[in-house]
Amino acid sequence: MKKHLGYITLAILIITALAFRIKPEPQCHSMEAFVMDTIVEIKAEGAQELTTAAIRKAMQEINRVDDQFGYDNSRISILNTEKILKDVEVYGLITQALDIHEASGGALSLSLRPVLDAWGFTGTHAYRLPTEAELLHWKNSPAEDGITLDEDGRTIRLTDGLTIDLGAIA
Repeated sequence: MKKHLGYITLAILIITALAFRIKPEPQCHSMEAFVMDTIVEIKAEGAQELTTAAIRKAMQEINRVDDQFGYDNSRISILNTEKILKDVEVYGLITQALDIHEASGGALSLSLRPVLDAWGFTGTHAYRLPTEAELLHWKNSPAEDGITLDEDGRTIRLTDGLTIDLGAIA
């Protein structure tokens, strides 16, 4: 009987070990960078050669988006300065942003750039509280109705006095 009890115990241990096989911890790889005015960290699990390549591609895309839609030397800064831009990707993003603006009752606003400038978030000056005059100027500036999207699917026009920011959606 003791012999059978030993075999039964061994069988239970083997079955338990097979049922709860110890799996190795997945390899976690990451990359961190300061982009889009914040710290961005990308993590991926898996084999290093695969995750490293994927992380690099993801970081390249984040940098590309920042270059397209950021504050300085971007497609948006060109649009804000020249008041006209022909760009399919920017057109598509503004279309989506205007849809969200409408659906949210204006909770998403593309016209916040002057307020972001006043606070110092765009690098125009040190961070500070905007003055009442700056806020009043923004309140009296053109809003989303000053954005015109031509039917060609690529031309965006801004009314004079309107500057936009797509940071909330880009």
